[in-house]
Amino acid sequence: MLESKESLPLNEEIVKTINRLVSSKQRYKLLSKPNLAANIAKAVFDPALCNGIAIEEVIAESKKWLRKNVFKPSEILKHMDLRGGTLNYEGIKVLNDVEASASDSNQRRMRNRLICTRHA
Repeated sequence: MLESKESLPLNEEIVKTINRLVSSKQRYKLLSKPNLAANIAKAVFDPALCNGIAIEEVIAESKKWLRKNVFKPSEILKHMDLRGGTLNYEGIKVLNDVEASASDSNQRRMRNRLICTRHA
């Protein structure tokens, strides 16, 4: 009788495989948590991962997380008010321009900005 293999969604299978990998080899088990985390992060952001097919989505997911957890528009406005406008809309525009210049004309990154625009 053949064993039926569990069919997981790809993202869950990737997590399962990485977890199995880092617990399978003694030298990976010996890595400190910060070193292990840094190596995993480097792999996720490596353009060679899946022949480069994943990098844009990795960046998009990272931006979503940062917008939701760090650069919330309400928090930006609150801190602008607390500091008497030292970070004004012109400053935010400059930061958005810097992000846009790093996008290599990728329209998707232009739409999914890390920091909100004043029109958001």
